[in-house]
Amino acid sequence: MVRALKDLQPDRSHGDRLGAELRRWRVQRSLSQDRLGVAICHSGALVSKVERAERSATLEFCERADTVLESGGALARLWISAAAELSTAVQSPTLKPIDDVRRALGCLGIGGEDETVPDLDRLNGAVAEVNRLRLDARYDEVAAMVPRIIVDLASAELHVTNGWSRRRVAALMVLALRAADGLAFKLGHHDLSARLVDLMTVRAQLSEDPALAAAAAYVGTETYFATGDLDTAHRALIVALDRVPGRDRTALHAARGALHMRAAVVSGRGGRTDDAAAHLGEARRATWRVPEGVYCGTAFGTASLRIHELAVAAELHDAAGVERATGWHPPSRLAAERRSHYYIELGRAQLDLGRFGDAHASLATARGIAPQHTSEHPQVRRVVAALRQTGPRPASAAPRSRIRTSP
Repeated sequence: MVRALKDLQPDRSHGDRLGAELRRWRVQRSLSQDRLGVAICHSGALVSKVERAERSATLEFCERADTVLESGGALARLWISAAAELSTAVQSPTLKPIDDVRRALGCLGIGGEDETVPDLDRLNGAVAEVNRLRLDARYDEVAAMVPRIIVDLASAELHVTNGWSRRRVAALMVLALRAADGLAFKLGHHDLSARLVDLMTVRAQLSEDPALAAAAAYVGTETYFATGDLDTAHRALIVALDRVPGRDRTALHAARGALHMRAAVVSGRGGRTDDAAAHLGEARRATWRVPEGVYCGTAFGTASLRIHELAVAAELHDAAGVERATGWHPPSRLAAERRSHYYIELGRAQLDLGRFGDAHASLATARGIAPQHTSEHPQVRRVVAALRQTGPRPASAAPRSRIRTSP
């Protein structure tokens, strides 16, 4: 199970307040902890621990207690208030270096003011580091690093002469632009993101690396997600898949698998169940040849596939698929952005199932893994807005799920 109220509390004070309110209503109704526990299908020991803020409560616990204590939803409102505070408490810092990224792109074709030839080995290390930070969702650090890297690579494009070095610089630029796009897209700068994707595509061609070309196509789908043009997104992914060579190379297997994962989500969002299943099947076959890892800036492997399976189940409102995913948790070795995305998808699906307490807790878990990724994610904002509108409700009046049950 996902974590409960202790994960939703920025500090212990919320637990203290909830415990005190629970005790006040219980005493007012002349109920012992044991009798209240039996009435709400919990133990008296748990009631005692909640009152002392030694254990966290769930929304369901509070709603049942409200019903028995006839408290008018006081406990559930307090629980939701604590969760809402958490939803707004962790805000990423203003990432004003977006303007620096735009200025850095102005150096393409003219280079930076420093006319010295950049050290490609140093730039290779910097590009690897900034993409590691992107995958860990440390966007403020990405914002601080990536403009300088782009400027240095723009200078390198002007200075290198032999074919191998040109291809290497182009490959590094693809990955640097990928890091910048991770920043721009997460912050909602879709115009800048689209420009970065176009620049990535051109440099991927110059690198002559088909795996990088596939990575650019994978990232390019974001533009279609933002505009809701799912048919074009699916066609673009199919074209990209057709262009991946059939050679037995790990990076190419990973590229095909990643494209199929994204195509599955696109198909799921468009309600194309059979297409989504087919793409997931192809991605699964790719995992047989590829160990879990990061390939051309994209995490791929068995764990990444399971996260996308959950995303597809959420898109298709498939309750059985969501339940299959609930008992699994992404391994800690997986990149933080990817792990937090699993809990974001889980929270969205749990909201559809009417499991509001679990949805709150899933978002709290996501935020604990990657605060900036969670705070900036548009799905999180939609889920939080919906949860705030639910309000306390009687435990016996849970809303009917909008998620269909698979036959």
